Amino acid sequence: MAKETAKEIAQTEQMAELQGVLTEISDKYSTVEFELQERLVELDRVMGGENWIPILSYGDEGPSIEQLVNRAKQIRVAATLNPHVKRGAKLRSSYVWSDQIDYSGVPGMGEQPGRGQANVGARVDDPINQRYVFSALAHEEREMSLYTDGGFFLVGDDRTRQLRPISLNQISGLYTNDDDPSEVWAYRRLWYTDGGVTPNVEWIFTDLFKDKQTEAIIYNGVRETVNRNKTMIDGWVNTQPGWALGFPDAGCIVEWAKIYSEFIKSGKVMTDAMARIWATAKAQSSAGATQIAAKIGGATGYGKVAVGNELAPLATAGKAYDFDAGRALIAIVATGIEVSVVHLTSDPGASGSSYASAATLDLPTRLAVEARRRWHEQYEERVLRWLGARNPRAKFPPLIDGAELYRKTQSVVLKWQTGLYTPEQIKNELQLIVGDPMPSEIPDGILVPNNEYSVGRNDIDPIMNINPTVGSPDQGQSNGTGSFDGLGMDLRNDTIQ
Repeated sequence: MAKETAKEIAQTEQMAELQGVLTEISDKYSTVEFELQERLVELDRVMGGENWIPILSYGDEGPSIEQLVNRAKQIRVAATLNPHVKRGAKLRSSYVWSDQIDYSGVPGMGEQPGRGQANVGARVDDPINQRYVFSALAHEEREMSLYTDGGFFLVGDDRTRQLRPISLNQISGLYTNDDDPSEVWAYRRLWYTDGGVTPNVEWIFTDLFKDKQTEAIIYNGVRETVNRNKTMIDGWVNTQPGWALGFPDAGCIVEWAKIYSEFIKSGKVMTDAMARIWATAKAQSSAGATQIAAKIGGATGYGKVAVGNELAPLATAGKAYDFDAGRALIAIVATGIEVSVVHLTSDPGASGSSYASAATLDLPTRLAVEARRRWHEQYEERVLRWLGARNPRAKFPPLIDGAELYRKTQSVVLKWQTGLYTPEQIKNELQLIVGDPMPSEIPDGILVPNNEYSVGRNDIDPIMNINPTVGSPDQGQSNGTGSFDGLGMDLRNDTIQ
């Protein structure tokens, strides 16, 4: 009787241990599920307006400087510690500045300064201006500022024509048009140079409203000085009608990035929990249960099993947490900052294992990059005008891949070979395709093909002659239309009987 009791005790202890592990897994799963639901409910309240009221407390005037500064601090921390928020900033910068911006109409840059014109090229090449405005590092920092702060600010010295950026947290007040509060004429700059003891305060008018400049501005009942030797070149993104300020690119995705991070952490917890056991042992008798308890309990290595008894593997055995189920969360982050989810996650599987999708930008992303490039073009034109250029032009080349550029150029070449278009028309179309901002003249002596003057000249009319000596515009491309060399132009498949 005592022996039977020992078997029952062993079986009971084994089942209790197994039940404890299963209970632990169940508890962890419930905790993870609860935490995720709690975060989603919290985010829903934020998006619904419950916690969003402060950012809209100014009604149609949009967020205040204080609110943007507080938001920027959160984003800057996330852009440093959260890998997806950080990568989003790097992606946006690399997308936008993957090509070099070109300038025209700038004295000293490709053209000699005229009488009474400043050598703007020399001012652009100033080491200070190169470091803070025109260098690759300056471009990256400017895009990061738009990503985290929603705005970028350059303060220029009107005497030396040198520019330096200031951060959003130095902006502490606005001076706006009385008839239009969304039109900012000057910014109040506050900063410390003695460890945060004595503040330095000055008002700086923008380049767009320098004609409105005064000697002082009354702020909170105190007369404060305007620095008449400085100019602010400001720029905001994500603005709305009636807003004096903008909003950061990453302002709408920080919470979602945090939720996705918690999803990954929770998945790691669940994977560890599921790895604790891999099967349940079923015994037909008390003796069998004792044998299982002895062999499993005495196992010292991995993969030990109870021989001669039935083992039922758990449904989760050999599996990890379904991390792909959270792809929709990271897709929201990618959507919010307008980058490719494939690039954001470094996961080609997010493109459906499509190499082409993983290697290229989709149309919405390209359009978003083009829009940001136009912002930078206009901003740099303001900078160049402040430096002394009268009619500057800044232009990025089109954001298209080589194959698309080839196809567009080919279509223009085919139009040219018909002889129905003038050189001016073809030149304009090609400049639009390649994004050439430089003005140029039609070369003297150019001959239009497919006319009485070009017959018999293979270098002009490869279509009209039997033995062309120039390459076909579709050479090296398979387009399904057959040869285009003057011999295989007839695409009909009928025959003359």
